[in-house]
Amino acid sequence: MKLPNGNARTIIIVCAVIVTGILSFLVISGSVFQSGNQMENKTPPINTTPVVPLKIDASFDVAEVNISVIHFINSNPATFEEMQLYPELEKYMHGTNNDPTEWHQGQRTVGLFEGNISQYDTLVKEICKGKSIYECCRGTLIEYHDQYYIINTQEYGYLKRSPF
Repeated sequence: MKLPNGNARTIIIVCAVIVTGILSFLVISGSVFQSGNQMENKTPPINTTPVVPLKIDASFDVAEVNISVIHFINSNPATFEEMQLYPELEKYMHGTNNDPTEWHQGQRTVGLFEGNISQYDTLVKEICKGKSIYECCRGTLIEYHDQYYIINTQEYGYLKRSPF
């Protein structure tokens, strides 16, 4: 059976539009329904990247400071949530891992440990959020649970870096 030229062209265009519409619907509905199911179940996407241990690149000296003897210009309060950025340091400051020495000129060493300087820099940035460099920087006192601490760091290697 032969169709006139005008009808054949119209049928081909209609079939192409229908096939394109079906393919577009399948692509759009698949991605919309998939993201909708994730939102409905409230399950966050799973991070499948392997956890890499942090590089040990510094030593830390945690010292408690008696502010009635040593008068620092500024101290910065730290919350428990902020300290969770560096849980090992929080254990020393909270008293879990500390073995304090005797007071000497207004300070006593609470703990010495090795750790990651980038993780410490992240903590300092969080504590100092919204403050000027004059109010908060590495070397200022950190107030935690009504006690004052100074954290001395010694990076391994020769290159010095600034956390800011």
